Amino acid sequence: MHTSLSMTKTTVPACKTRFLVISDTHSTDLLTNIHVKPTRGFRHPLPACDVVLHCGDLTNTGKIEEYRTTLDMLKEIPAELRLVIAGNHDLSVDPEWWANSKGPTYGWKPKGSRPMEIYEEARELWTGKEAKDAGVHFLDEGMHSFTLKSGAHFTVYASPYQPEYCGWAFPYHHYQDRFNPASEMALKNTSNIAENMVPNWPNVDIMMTHGPPYHVKDNCASGDVGCHHLLRAVTRAKPRMHCFGHIHEGHGATMGKWKKDFVPFGVPHSSSDSGFPFTPNDIQIDRKKAAEDRAVYVDGSAGSQHELDFGKSTLFVNAAIMDKDTEPVNAPFVVDMDLPLAE
Repeated sequence: MHTSLSMTKTTVPACKTRFLVISDTHSTDLLTNIHVKPTRGFRHPLPACDVVLHCGDLTNTGKIEEYRTTLDMLKEIPAELRLVIAGNHDLSVDPEWWANSKGPTYGWKPKGSRPMEIYEEARELWTGKEAKDAGVHFLDEGMHSFTLKSGAHFTVYASPYQPEYCGWAFPYHHYQDRFNPASEMALKNTSNIAENMVPNWPNVDIMMTHGPPYHVKDNCASGDVGCHHLLRAVTRAKPRMHCFGHIHEGHGATMGKWKKDFVPFGVPHSSSDSGFPFTPNDIQIDRKKAAEDRAVYVDGSAGSQHELDFGKSTLFVNAAIMDKDTEPVNAPFVVDMDLPLAE
């Protein structure tokens, strides 16, 4: 039996595993990017990896043909496993939004008398035989576990939800907490709606959410728009990596060193506040080199500059491929980390 993980250094049998992280591809076809300028980081071929993580906004408006383009794009990335969540633009895979929304249709209307057939077709595309044969797993909100051929084992908490914005899919209000136990609510005027709450450390290796936590690669023209409740949740979970997208302007990564015995009460205003749960250290990106390499490489394995010390540090990655002008110019992230072997 392998040694249990703990907050102190232990000797644990581990396997170096490579993740390629992307988000907000919005139906970009990799194959059409073969001959684009080398200043564009998201172009064919992308680096090989063990696991692809796609953090949502697979499409522009949730059309079936858009999902098809994205599935075909994922197949082009050399990988054993491809994990996918939806985002706010993926309208037709949010059953509640699709069935009940009376808002805008964003340029298209479902054909036929049963719009839910579109939902069913979209779900089948992502969960059916073709996807499974390609190693694609479409993750609903909650916990998921995977073991690779190498024996590396890891857990993922996934959620496509983010604070409501302009009537798009998978919304919740800023005052609603869908990530923490009701008994631990610390923010005033909060309503708890958690159905699949984030577990405490050490139960989550990777968090995949579409939206960012508050004040972590979440800055745009409207200010810091990330979720305070999600920040509290990731503070409890202390995963090896938390990856997301949604805010195109926030593309980048930071290493967060968790403050010892920090309890996430209150609402911090910035990472310089004593009330912020971790000390950030932004990873500097050479955009020209990243475009040439088709990736931003981050080595989080033992002994590296950015070593991911489980329970003590977390790598936060905003992997939005699109820039603020909705052009797919940002490079994916390639992250190496040591994972425990399955027992």
